[in-house]
Formats: sequence, structure tokens, C-alpha cells
Amino acid sequence: MKKEYFIVTTDRNVKRKIFFKDVIYIKADGSYSEIYFTNNKKIILSRLIKTFMFLETDYNFYRVSRSYIINLDYCIELWKQKKPCIIMANEYKIFINKKSYKELLKMEFI
Repeated sequence: MKKEYFIVTTDRNVKRKIFFKDVIYIKADGSYSEIYFTNNKKIILSRLIKTFMFLETDYNFYRVSRSYIINLDYCIELWKQKKPCIIMANEYKIFINKKSYKELLKMEFI
């Protein structure tokens, strides 16, 4: 049985349960990662984004660039422009590389 959450330690050594279904995307910021949620909140963790690559193999997440891992359940539009981008459910626009654009088209998630 797959877990529906993962545990992280935030500031002040507080352990927090994060449900996969609540995460819209994860953004890299140097050696920190920002996790954005469906309730328009975010948390910042002192972890590299590659720490969250397990989401891509076991859950419905995809790394679209060096800086972003997205939850495919919350992708609402895929735009092909000079620089392709994806629009998330919170209306945030994430620019993606051409390889990711082609992969997302193959997945037919939208």
C-alpha cells in the first residue's frame, strides 16, 4: 500500500505530515525548496529539490525543469510558445523546457 503523505522537519524541529494531494508544485531556491499547497500556503525547507524526486517515480509528479517538480493533477493548461509553459490550478505559470513539453504532450494528462 502506497503512503499518501511524507513527513518533513520544518523550522524549530517541528515534524509535519504533507499529503501528496495537497501539493501543487515544489520550487527550488538554491539549497532550499518551497512547497506550494492547494490552500495557497507554502513552506520552505532546507532541502535540495532532488530530495523530492521520489515523487516522480511513485506518484503523479513530474520534474519539468531544474527548478520545478509539479503535481500533474493540478496542471490545467499547457502552452506552446517560444518558451513553453504550464499553468497550474493556482494560476501560477511555470516555464518548462522543450523536452518536458514533449513528454507532457505524450502523457496526455490534460
